Amino acid sequence: MQHLVTIWGANLNSEEELEAFVGTVYDDDGDAQPSAFLASTGCSSIDEDFLEIHFVQHEEDRLAFVSYLRQDYSADESFYEHLPTSIGETLRAYNSIILVYSNDSPYGSMNEELFQITALPEDGAAILLASVVYET
Repeated sequence: MQHLVTIWGANLNSEEELEAFVGTVYDDDGDAQPSAFLASTGCSSIDEDFLEIHFVQHEEDRLAFVSYLRQDYSADESFYEHLPTSIGETLRAYNSIILVYSNDSPYGSMNEELFQITALPEDGAAILLASVVYET
């Protein structure tokens, strides 16, 4: 099975702003509207159960997050083998990190649109920093 973890960066003012950035928005009729993050990705939907947010305000927070990515994020060793070695430096420019997991399971894919990303809207507030593709 193929897996994909996309790592996105943004610069927001607080953890609350980050939560609002990725949260589903509802209009007056109760219909779900794309979040600002979803609009940045160009995807029509993302299963929020497979999304993580991290607000890394200080350097020690960033180092702890990079350690988490390199050691604890996945139970699959192949994820770590495909994680870019420069990810710590890449993350340095962003205080808001969003991880979105996807797979192409024969039992039903989740967040499959992420596999199709080829170009992103230029005015997006979230920047795709890395796509980690691995097999299990």
